[in-house]
Parts: sequence; structure tokens; C-alpha cells
Amino acid sequence: MEFDPDSVPDDVWISIFETLPPAQLTVLVRTCQRFRALARKPLLREIRWGRTESTERNLDAWSSPSYSDLVALPRKVAIGIDFEFCGKSFWNYLTDEMQLHDRIHTQLQNFSMLHELVLNGTAISPYTYTILASLPSLRSLSIVNCVFINLHTQFEDHTHPNFSRQPTPLFNFTSLPLTSLRLHKLTYPTEPGPGVLAENIPSHPIHLVTAPNLRWLSLTWTPSRAVAYAHNNWPLPNVTDLEVIMSFLTRDMVDALVGCVERCRPGVRISLSIDHHNLAEQQVTSGFHIPLKGVWKYRGPLSFATWWPRGDGASTLTHLVTNVAIELSPLVSGLEKLPKSLQALEVQLRKWDMELLYAVRELFPDIRTLVVRYGQGTLPVDFLVSLGAEILPKLTYLHSLKILHDASCLKSRLPNHSTNMTGFFGPPVQQPTPLHQHLLQLHHQHPPHPQPLLHPPAQHQHQLPHPPHPHPPHQFHQHHPPQLHHHHHPYHPPPPPPPPTQFQHHHWLLNNNTGHLGTPHPLTEAALEEFSSRSDDDDSGPPELEQADLKDYLVAWNRYCKRLRHVQLDNARWWERKFEGDVWVEIKGPDVT
Repeated sequence: MEFDPDSVPDDVWISIFETLPPAQLTVLVRTCQRFRALARKPLLREIRWGRTESTERNLDAWSSPSYSDLVALPRKVAIGIDFEFCGKSFWNYLTDEMQLHDRIHTQLQNFSMLHELVLNGTAISPYTYTILASLPSLRSLSIVNCVFINLHTQFEDHTHPNFSRQPTPLFNFTSLPLTSLRLHKLTYPTEPGPGVLAENIPSHPIHLVTAPNLRWLSLTWTPSRAVAYAHNNWPLPNVTDLEVIMSFLTRDMVDALVGCVERCRPGVRISLSIDHHNLAEQQVTSGFHIPLKGVWKYRGPLSFATWWPRGDGASTLTHLVTNVAIELSPLVSGLEKLPKSLQALEVQLRKWDMELLYAVRELFPDIRTLVVRYGQGTLPVDFLVSLGAEILPKLTYLHSLKILHDASCLKSRLPNHSTNMTGFFGPPVQQPTPLHQHLLQLHHQHPPHPQPLLHPPAQHQHQLPHPPHPHPPHQFHQHHPPQLHHHHHPYHPPPPPPPPTQFQHHHWLLNNNTGHLGTPHPLTEAALEEFSSRSDDDDSGPPELEQADLKDYLVAWNRYCKRLRHVQLDNARWWERKFEGDVWVEIKGPDVT
């Protein structure tokens, strides 16, 4: 029986069209007469005004009678037009850009069912607030990379001869029905006078946080914003989700943030992002602590990942992303301090080492997403065999796995400016603990379920867990039989570390006989540059992994890692499947997930 598309009800087609991206819907509207009217309605739910010419044509279309009955369809409008008049304070004549600005704001008032407004890289003014107040269905507002201008009416009003520049009444921000607010990177063409914070100006967008129904809030936490909030103490009684981005952290900003969280609803979920800080290393390593409860997602230096309260109930942290590439030993040491309930982890490693995956296997058995970015080294030939035999069978909840080479991991520098190398997470290290002993200590902290060692001892004296120097140790377990990792072995302390060699410019040295970490050595800038510039294609290292047979391994991994859906070992391609039992499909191009 031949299928007839006309027999399908229009409601079914509309449901299908709502799942398609705007680009595909546009092609459908232009090429198919049958679905032109049906596909146009879902296409009009989201409007983007980013370029002057296309925006003018779109506004002309909305002014036509054919679109007059469709003004209730748009649910989201994104505006990203960079107006040149933003650098001025007075406007004595009307330009084309000013007319476009007035037309956009006038058209926004016609979208009676508008739910979300995004202002990115454009102008915002007190006049914009009056437009927001005229949209009763507006619930979500995003202000990102915008310029604030002191405009209280349309530009056209400024050209009238009888226009008076009388002070306008202050806008009542508490009248807005917003439930979601995103406020990042706002600039002023002319800064306020000395001693005056822009955030204290009554028309500053920071006052949008006083909307009484606000439940989701995302802020860039700047020093001036922290001072303004500490001074005003705005209540946030209904905020249940708080996202804070700190480009530079100071103790004063931290204290103000704690006060902000205390004004939120009890049990607020916090997403915290930290790029840099000015704290001395002694402050960090001595246990600098911020009493923040409810942090479920953190992005920043791993050394700050222990800020959440300790000994005060179960940890809420489930997602962690590090933004500083470090060596294996401090990385594993920091991961040990994280809760075992971690679900998503993204780390940066200066040099690839298989030991990291063994640590993740033991520390986070319920992990869902794992992303490892490394700056130097290559995946060995037997990587897929070791991954399938020793790692994935213990990670039964794993959904996404990415192990990618990233040259930027070699450019980052450890935040250590002293001449004596110290432990990244603690006081100066005299006798660094081997990675295997770290896991043994973790085993004693959780006695009900003994954990196997990361790294069993070699069966014979000549069977080394690491290739001897001068070959770089690309991975730890390529010589280990897979079955050895299923038994518990007593730990034997390693012999004393060897004397310094030509590799002492490494942050940590590997013992030639045991594969354990040796004593740290001073790290000079010149040595670090030489280490960073060393070629990854060193002929002395093991051969690289060939991914031609990866699909065959993926099929085998389905038996014991049934939730695995996304695997990527190359920046230019990845493999994915939609559901259990689905075939693995190779997708080429940059991964946007």
C-alpha cells in the first residue's frame, strides 16, 4: 500500500516541524507548497535579528497584512545588532540606525505572547525597560555583551523641537514578571564620576534582580557588582538556581557572594565558575574555605574544588570542569578529594597517562560523562584493548567518553611562583605518596567495599609497568595482563627514587624501577618552555593508536557498557548511537555537544 502524506493530520506534521531547526524549516517553507503554511508557524516561534539588512526586511514583513494575524506566534526574540550610536549621550538628528532601533522596540510590543528576550551585543536603555513592562508573558531575559545608553524614549522624540529633557521617574523593576535572568558583561560609554559605582545608578540593569518572581539567576560576579550587592542586600527569596561566573576571584568578592547566597531560597543550587584568583599559594594550600552549600557544578582550578562545606551532609557536587592543565600526580590528588557521586568530569592533563583512567575507574564508579584533554603524548596501540578490558567494565553508567589532544594544555602554567616546588593541594611535599598508595588510603576510608589497586605489581622483576627512560612514559599499563586488575594485591613501598636525571625539569619524576612518582624538582621557565615545545611525534615513544577498528571495539563494549552513547578520540570525528541496540555511526566534523 502506497503511503499518502495528505492522509496525515496537520497536527502531526506540526509536532514534527517543532523538532526541526529553523534552517531546515526555512528550506521547507521555500520549497514545498504543501507544508508552507504549516511549517511557517513553528518557524515564527523564534526570531533572530542580527544583521541590519535582514532585520529591516523582516520588520517590513511583520508590517504587512499577511503577518498581522501571526503576531501572537513568536515565543523568543534574539537581538544582536551592534549600533554605532551607543558611544554617544545626546542625539540631535535621526539616523537610519536610530530608526531601526525604534522599529525593533515598537515591534516587540506587538508580540503579545513573547516568553523570552535575548539581548546579545546590542544596546539596552531605560526605554527598553518600558518595553519589557508591556510584555505580560515575558518570563526570561538575557543581557550579554550589551552597552547601556541613557535613552528614556524613542530616538524620534529627541528630534522634536519641543522635546524636553526633564528627569523621568524611576522605573519600578519589581513590576516585571521575570522568572529567569542572565546578566553578563555590561559596559557604559561614559563611566560615572570618581567614587560612583555604575551599579548604584538607579537605572542600572543590576536592579533587575529585584523582580519578585525570579527563580533562575546568572551573573558575572565583578568587584563593583559585589560591592553594590553588599551595600543594597537585595533579597532573592524565590531564586532556586544561581549561576555565578568569576573572571577574577578575591576574598572580598567571595565574602559578598556568600552574603548573596544567604539571601536566596534555602537549598539553592549553585553553578560556580572561576577563571583566575589573587590568593597567595599559602592561603590556598592551607585550606582556604568558602561556606557555600548547594554547589552542584564547578568550573575552575582543581585546587578550589574543596570549598564546599565538609562534614555537613552529603556533597551536592555532580559536575566538575578544570580549566588548568596540570601533571598527573596533583590531578589524582585533587580528584581524591571529590565525592564519589560525581557524574560529569572534564580535566586537562599536560601529558597523556593511562593511569588517569584507572584512577577515575576507582574513584567515580557511577560517572556518566568523562572528558580528558591532554597536551603531549599519544594514545598507545593497545589503548582500545586496555580500555575495553580494564576500564569500561567498571563504568557501567558511562554515557559519553572523550579523550582528545589539545595543544592549549601545554600553554597553561601552574599557579606556583615560589622557587621551591610544593604540592599543588597541600604543604611542601617531602616524600610524595605514590598513586597506588592514594587509592589504598581511599580504600581504608570506605571499608565496606574494598577497591582493587590502580596498578598491580609486576609479576617479574624484568616486567616494568613503565618503559624505561629516556623513552617518555606514554601509558602505565600497556604491559599488564588485564586479569591482574581483578584481584587485590598488597602494596609494597617502592625503593628510594633515583638521582635526578636529564628529565628533572618535569614537574614530577617517574621512578625507573617501580613506575611510582618520585621526588619533585624545581621547575624553571626555560625548562618548561623546552618541555612544552617537545614534539608529540617522538620516534622513541610507542606507536600511535590506529582508530580504523574502533567501530568493532564499540560493538564489543555494548555488552558491558550498555549506556555508552558517545565516544570521541579525535577532534575531527566521533561515534554515537541514539539508544541501546542502535548501530554506531561515525560523524565527521567538530563536535558541538
